[in-house]
Amino acid sequence: MRSRKWTALYLAGWVVAGYALLRFTGPTWYHHQLLVTVPAAILASIAIATGVEDLRSRSLHGAGATRFALSLISLVLALFFLAERSPGTVEGLDARLPNLNGIPPAEEGQERALLAAMGDHASEAHWLYTDRPIFAFLTQLPVPPNLAVITQKRLLTEDLTDAEIAETLEAYAPEMILNARFVLPVVSEYMRARNFSRIDETLKYRLYLQRNPP
Repeated sequence: MRSRKWTALYLAGWVVAGYALLRFTGPTWYHHQLLVTVPAAILASIAIATGVEDLRSRSLHGAGATRFALSLISLVLALFFLAERSPGTVEGLDARLPNLNGIPPAEEGQERALLAAMGDHASEAHWLYTDRPIFAFLTQLPVPPNLAVITQKRLLTEDLTDAEIAETLEAYAPEMILNARFVLPVVSEYMRARNFSRIDETLKYRLYLQRNPP
């Protein structure tokens, strides 16, 4: 606003609109914060660049002194933030798959054991049902399109109903079932009607395989 760069105010509107949407939406998850943090980061970069320009002018008299002091404080705070947050951020980055950095070792062991079990039996399944699609991606097993994304919002709003799930399961007949987030009665009934047995030993997940499918 001081520089009269009015076109940049859309970023401030973006922050306000994003916060308002999240304020009245639930449930929210960590990735939703990008609606606020992305425009906020761009605004912060504008502030830092402006601060650098003010420091380069080195005007220590009158109004220039106030601008110099504010710019110096802003840059010191920005450097402190970077020094505080950068080590943890860099440590959590891992370009390899699966990206399991940042989770407790015990849970990481469960994730890897589950992937190993799914990989061992991948050739026995043509389709996979799961509420954690990352495991389907890592094992390269296809998921019925209508069940590719199973979220609490879809279930609560009845965008995905038990009848739709049952119909899709009957149509695609997945031979492997991975229950991670939700234990849906309609899925349990599907497995009870067929010869499914559990093939993993993890505490957090439940992996089932249909034995002797028709």
